[in-house]
Amino acid sequence: MEIDRIIASGDSFTEGAKNVINITSVETWPARLGNKLNVPWVNLAEGGSSNYDIALQPIQHIKDKPSNKPLFIFGFTVDHRITYFDYDLGKIKSFYTILPEEIDAVFKNSNEIKKKLNLDITLGLKNNVNFVGMCDIEKVNKDDDDPLLDGFLWQTINAINVAMNYKNLYKDAEVLWGFIHAEDTARDIRIRTCPFTNTQYKINWPHMDNCFNQYMDNFNPVQGLSDKEKNWAKKDDCHPDVVGIQKYADFFANVISKI
Repeated sequence: MEIDRIIASGDSFTEGAKNVINITSVETWPARLGNKLNVPWVNLAEGGSSNYDIALQPIQHIKDKPSNKPLFIFGFTVDHRITYFDYDLGKIKSFYTILPEEIDAVFKNSNEIKKKLNLDITLGLKNNVNFVGMCDIEKVNKDDDDPLLDGFLWQTINAINVAMNYKNLYKDAEVLWGFIHAEDTARDIRIRTCPFTNTQYKINWPHMDNCFNQYMDNFNPVQGLSDKEKNWAKKDDCHPDVVGIQKYADFFANVISKI
């Protein structure tokens, strides 16, 4: 793959969790990758971003025209985050979790959160959607009920399609997308579990040819590269430390060399 600029988007696992491990932007994996390949780089990631927000980060933040052959890398995250427009800030933002049990555990006044976002935080969990026909879904256990995905998966599917559209927006652009942050770092990124029936199903995401997880063992999320506590930012924080960050940069350099 011939590129002359790296444009990285993602959540805290791309941003570098700088508030946790006290590093600067030049020490994040997009910077290390750019330096290794001797090309300019920009890191647009923001902690807590939803997948749809991640897909929109280049549009929101790139003010100048990208170079002739930019490489867009989208490091996607867990599905249960939502994108909303913050009228106070005048821009798109993300809420880092939409799961009621997580909101109630972290925030003393979760009703105020719900009011601010102007939504029912259980909407995506209550209104399951049958995605058969929208993408290729296969039940892992053939005896289970028909596969159902919670509504948040639709946001991730849309985010992948939006990310791939940068190839149309910018001439000669290349796009890599995939999952870095995950709830289960040992699980194939194509495996999901219905929250109501616990049915496991395999989903073939759109544009799999551009998915960097295919270069991981068993399609695992990239977070698995730093999934030992010795590569955690802290004992109770699984963000990668500087050694883990370097592993991410080396991984992407290897992927680029193979394309």
